[in-house]
Amino acid sequence: MGTLFYSTGQVARQLGTTLATIRTLCESRVIAAETTPGGHWRVPSSEVERLKRDGLPPIPRPLPTESAPPARNGTAGRHGHPELLTEPSEEVVLAADQVGTSRRASVSWHA
Repeated sequence: MGTLFYSTGQVARQLGTTLATIRTLCESRVIAAETTPGGHWRVPSSEVERLKRDGLPPIPRPLPTESAPPARNGTAGRHGHPELLTEPSEEVVLAADQVGTSRRASVSWHA
């Protein structure tokens, strides 16, 4: 009688992929698998045969949630300004005010 279940390492070797990929697919329930009382994943031999025949499914990516931090890709925020990594310090706010005051004074002086 053949093996009824394979470990994630055995499945990874048979499919030519990484252990991490197989574990991720098991954890996300994309492939049929069960856990042992010790918490190890076991993949049925029928599932391994299906994966050999059909190929590995793509690894799902989690959807962003409201509690996730905003993307830091330089895109503009809600008011048209890039989002700050943190609140500006009082020193930075005062310096920005001084620059604004200097610019206004320079414009009115040259006008």
